[in-house]
Amino acid sequence: ASDSRDTCSMRWLVVPAVALTLLVAEYLSVVEVLGIFSQYLESFAMLPQYIYCYRDGRASPRRSRGCISLYVLLLGGHRMLYGLS
Repeated sequence: ASDSRDTCSMRWLVVPAVALTLLVAEYLSVVEVLGIFSQYLESFAMLPQYIYCYRDGRASPRRSRGCISLYVLLLGGHRMLYGLS
């Protein structure tokens, strides 16, 4: 089932994450490189998720503003706490 609000191609997420990982990662082990790749991929994946929520909110604008704000706050908080650990 195709959704018109989902317009992000997987290439736009995976290619920059792979490129950044190969440029930045120190190749100590495959597990470390894959861990770094997953962190970068998660960071790149946040923007399409936000855009999808924003477009979904157009259908019901009354609840969307609060939901989108809460989503961005929680996602940013998660990344901040993950970075501190």
